[in-house]
Amino acid sequence: NGLYEIYRADRGGQFRVYKALKEQYRGQPLYENLLHKEFQIGYTLRHPNVCEYVSFLNLTGIGHCIEMEWIDGCSLEEFVNSCRPDRYLYRKIISEICDALSYIHSRQVIHRDLKPSNIMITHNGHNVKLIDFGFSDTDCHSMLKQPAGTAVYAAPELLLGLETDHRADIYTLGCIIAGLSE
Repeated sequence: NGLYEIYRADRGGQFRVYKALKEQYRGQPLYENLLHKEFQIGYTLRHPNVCEYVSFLNLTGIGHCIEMEWIDGCSLEEFVNSCRPDRYLYRKIISEICDALSYIHSRQVIHRDLKPSNIMITHNGHNVKLIDFGFSDTDCHSMLKQPAGTAVYAAPELLLGLETDHRADIYTLGCIIAGLSE
């Protein structure tokens, strides 16, 4: 994303990812608040198919950042292009995406930027991990209510700036599944 820098670090013998604002956005209230909003949303989610958000820190040299679990894997897009999964593996991946979406929707979270590059597949076990809740929204947040997401996958109502709900993510999942069968 154009706003963020991603770092990987070893913290106490465990790899972590740090997501921070690029230098030109640091200290600007809008962008700082968006980063904090992502953390607030991500931190409430605890599901095996959703990236774990660990803490919100202020680190020397990079400023405020989100500490997340390191996912040893690749994006769904890279995975499909590199190994051509069989039907069983496609079903497993789609089922795990559905489980993750069902969970986040039960928590009143809409991802709003679901796409193959925001779905990681682990190298060990080929498990799904949803990542990047930067455009996500909940009813209790007042920021970033305007259209968001990636146009190729976004539901029409999201692009038009109309009121959206969990069905926008389901529409996007249909686009992703259709793309897998090509």
